[in-house]
Amino acid sequence: MIDAVSTNKTDFFREPLHFDFLTNQGINEYLEISGKKKLSIWSAGCSSGEEPYTIAMVLKEMANTNTWFDFNIIATDVADSVLKHAITGIYNEEKTRVIPYNYKKKYLLKGKNAYEHKMKVHSEIRDKIEFSKYNLLSSDYSMVGKFDIIFCRNVLIYFDREVQYRILDQFCRVLKQDGYLFLGHTESINGLTLPLRQIKPTIFTKVSNSR
Repeated sequence: MIDAVSTNKTDFFREPLHFDFLTNQGINEYLEISGKKKLSIWSAGCSSGEEPYTIAMVLKEMANTNTWFDFNIIATDVADSVLKHAITGIYNEEKTRVIPYNYKKKYLLKGKNAYEHKMKVHSEIRDKIEFSKYNLLSSDYSMVGKFDIIFCRNVLIYFDREVQYRILDQFCRVLKQDGYLFLGHTESINGLTLPLRQIKPTIFTKVSNSR
């Protein structure tokens, strides 16, 4: 039933300003403040995997020029069908056309024979991501872990304001001080009392260590 009612709309490099912020400002500022060398990222509501694979490609590029830097990504969704697709890392060639050429050349493999017109994400990117099933309506997020960055884009729009608050409150509990939260372009925290400060539209940082 969950698979049937889930929209699961996603793309590679969707909302590219988020990734521009990470590479041009966000990561460097956070590493300087936190003193960390390895980041933990959660892609919540990851659907068929395009979002976490995009994050991994962007951060791998940074790691290639900063060998002391590393990261890991937890990607979760409630729908079994999209998780199975995400784990394979195989996509129709048409789906990958939005990926910049330099990323595509390094991190995608072109299919042959039965996999003609398909592309597979390279193992060095797939190995940075752990996919698992998780329901955001759970009452306890502690089992997921603590994170420096959380992506939850175009998921909250499917819930009423009360449930949105409960989910965002839980995100704040597992988001580290000064860490980043990325929401979808139609989502906001207006009117909600949360320890978050808006940096840019749909980009927030945690400002209180009380949770």
